[in-house]
Order: sequence, then structure tokens, then C-alpha cells
Amino acid sequence: MPELGKLVAFFDFKDGRDGLLHFSGMTACSETLSVITRHRFCVQATDNTGKPASTTPARDKNKPTLDRYYKSVYFILHDKFWIGHGLVNSDWAKLEEEFNHIGKPSPKPKGIIDTVPFISSGTKLAQLAVLFGLGEPSLGYYNNCEENYDAIKQCRDAMPILDMETEKDMGTATRKSNN
Repeated sequence: MPELGKLVAFFDFKDGRDGLLHFSGMTACSETLSVITRHRFCVQATDNTGKPASTTPARDKNKPTLDRYYKSVYFILHDKFWIGHGLVNSDWAKLEEEFNHIGKPSPKPKGIIDTVPFISSGTKLAQLAVLFGLGEPSLGYYNNCEENYDAIKQCRDAMPILDMETEKDMGTATRKSNN
């Protein structure tokens, strides 16, 4: 089992198109990106009293609130480096708001890597990340935590190829003549 200080957390917490809050999160080893824990659920939004918000669709009034899952979310996220798309301006604020509504302490990051500025940086790694779909919402389930995790892992695995200096490093250089 990796040291707790060497863990990162990928997560996504958004208002879904269906009127529910969607959470997807995983804890992984920072060195290997091996997944240790994974959790995914949908909950009703709450109001300032911690009760289900009046905006919850009638068909979903029986869904739980974050109060049911807060320990799992806290365990996945607290005191880890967070990695995700749109964490700073969206997910973190929504997470803190919901934790405040249920009267529980919100998880705090050890640091944050928000991939929004990263994919617009123009670097080779950013171009690769876009190619692998970093930040793209999934077609079915609204959360993109696992897709972003996969994109980052693929980028990391592909980086040695991008580090080659010239074509000759890839074995395509022409042979020198013996003259």
C-alpha cells in the first residue's frame, strides 16, 4: 500500500443535466497512477438547511443527499493532490457548498492541478492531452473523472516518444555513406 502522502485524487462534482449532483472520484498512487479507491454516485442538491433542494425533480425525491456519502468523499479527497478539469472554478466551490449545507467539514486539497489552463498551454503534452480527450464530457454519464484519469495516464505513457530529439532517434534516419 502506498504512503498516504503519495496519493492523488481525481474527481468531478457537477450539477447534472438531470437535476442531480454527480460525483465521481478516485484515489491513485502518484508514481504509478494505480487506482486504489473509486466512488461514483448521484445525490439530490440540498438547501441551506441541509434538506433536499426544491429544484430536485419529483422522480428523484427518494435519492439520498451528500450526507449519506460525505465520509467516502472526504476519505478520497482530503489532504491529497487533486487533479481534474474545472476544479478551481466549478467543482471545488460546489463541493464546499454542499458540505456546508449538510454541516460537515469540507475536504481540503494538499494542492490542485486543474487541467483547464493546461490543455490550452500549447505544449506538446497539452496537444497530446487534447488528442486523448482530456476535459471532454462523457457521452452517457455526465462526470468525466475517469476519462480525464485515462487521458493523463496515456499522456504520461506517451511522453518518452515526444522527448526524442530527431527522426534518427526513431530509426528513420538515412545511413551515412562510407566515402
